[in-house]
Amino acid sequence: MHMPNTAPVERKARNAVIVSSSPPNTEPSNALHRHRPSSRTTATAKPASGSCPVMRTTVERAGATRKHYCALVTFGTANGGAQPHDRVALPRPGVGQDGSMRAVCVIGLGLIGGSVLRAATAAGRPAWGATAGADDAAGARGDGYQVDSTEEALRRAAEQDALVVVATPLTSVRAVLREVAWHAPEARLTDVVSVKDPVDAEVRGLLPGARYAGGHPMAGTASSGWAAGSAELFRGAPWAVVVEEGTSLEAWRDAAELALDCGAHVVATSAAEHDDAVARISHLPHVFANVLAAVGADGGPLALSLAAGSFRDATRVAASDPELVRAMTEGNRVALLDAVDDALGRLGAARGSLASTGALKTTVDAGFAARGELERVSDPERTSQEVALRGDRDLRRLRELGARGGRITALGEGSATVELPAS
Repeated sequence: MHMPNTAPVERKARNAVIVSSSPPNTEPSNALHRHRPSSRTTATAKPASGSCPVMRTTVERAGATRKHYCALVTFGTANGGAQPHDRVALPRPGVGQDGSMRAVCVIGLGLIGGSVLRAATAAGRPAWGATAGADDAAGARGDGYQVDSTEEALRRAAEQDALVVVATPLTSVRAVLREVAWHAPEARLTDVVSVKDPVDAEVRGLLPGARYAGGHPMAGTASSGWAAGSAELFRGAPWAVVVEEGTSLEAWRDAAELALDCGAHVVATSAAEHDDAVARISHLPHVFANVLAAVGADGGPLALSLAAGSFRDATRVAASDPELVRAMTEGNRVALLDAVDDALGRLGAARGSLASTGALKTTVDAGFAARGELERVSDPERTSQEVALRGDRDLRRLRELGARGGRITALGEGSATVELPAS
């Protein structure tokens, strides 16, 4: 019987110590199955004339059969056949074994996961999902999308070599990854969770054989659940796709091509750099929105009756589901603390200047200039360059360009089109 790797994890995420020293809970929270049938693996080798043996492995589990293919390598001949150990071209990332677009399996069908399922389907990909939320499942089925149990969805993903997308809150990620480890331990895998370092550490511990690259689409609304989603949610939005030391080009392309198919542009970054960045431009604004909303409410009915555009814009995300906001912000605690300290230092300086001289020039001028820099980086007038993608090392170049504000708008057979802010 195959069991997920349960060795203690050596790597520590910045925001949590990830240790798994006991067997994973194979009883999912929604009690999808009470008994795990035994698995058996049989392998037969059949020599082929003028070739090395071809091994086909069949894994039978709970009545389902999954076939792992391997390439046939022909020995060199007078006719110029391939040499032993030659690399054989496997299906390109984003393309299934039969030449069709790679299938997508989305676990979690809330705002983001539901939008991924819609967008992937609209792009022409075979796609299905699973969710623990009864309302989300009913809504997705009612809209004509296929929703399976988590067990069945992952088994199907393993059979079709689909890309599995984890789209749950951070607090649910470990349980989902244990399910993936049981049903599809070598899956193509990405996620859309808003914090990357803890997820990366979990995947390394629970799914060492997975072909994983983390992701995070920078899009959303104050509403949540399947009903709030849209196939157009990611249109024109940035979508971070993580490059770490162990990230393979194949896995990274899987995640990046999904993002492009959903209408986003891709920003290559490391997990730590991503978490530091989103602490400042996403998680801190959530904290401030809640603080501003509370300060405004303390002014009583008169203050709220006078609230207009600036107050409503600044507090919009305070209407988000509190549990989701807590999972996001608390999960990025270390980076968020740095951002909060920076903000408090600036507020302290503003208060000191206002109290002593009655002036806020330094604070206002700094904010005005920073907003101008945001407009510059977001300007559609950008320079474009092609970056070769021949192997895993080339991902580092994409990450360097991402740190300079570069965004990937297209992927070719062996290159990426990167747009950079104009000087």
